[in-house]
Amino acid sequence: MWFVLNADWNGSAWARDDSALSAGGFRLSRNEAEFLHDNSMAATFTTWTRTWRLSMGTASNNSAFELTGSGLREEGRFGMEYCNSDTAAHDLLPGGGSVTFRSRFPTAPSSLTFTPYATSGSFAGNPTVMVPDRDGFAFYSHQTIPALGATYWFGAYIAIA
Repeated sequence: MWFVLNADWNGSAWARDDSALSAGGFRLSRNEAEFLHDNSMAATFTTWTRTWRLSMGTASNNSAFELTGSGLREEGRFGMEYCNSDTAAHDLLPGGGSVTFRSRFPTAPSSLTFTPYATSGSFAGNPTVMVPDRDGFAFYSHQTIPALGATYWFGAYIAIA
């Protein structure tokens, strides 16, 4: 079942009712739900510029929305903290973690940007991205921690597909 705003199917393409406005809608089927958006402003179009699809028809489906289109963006938060309980300083202590996106990108992000919200004075640099893919990314950093000291980095990421 299709519910569409500012477009209708003419048999071979979607025909926009008003070419000055975006088209949108949603589709429900036995196996998936999909949200649709087109901002190409073309009088007719055959594919939507962006979609968010939730597949439900097979046991191997992901529980996240699968996105298509360009210029897709996700913002989120992550952080890392190091503690040294030893009475001696330690150089290049490794640490890391991972982030899972709320939605599934069509491919690995083309850009990942980190913005620190809060860091301790002894945290050096930003975390480094490792193995980004359509579902998220891993990150790591090596820090020098003084005796009985701690350091942290908390911030945000922007991922663009």
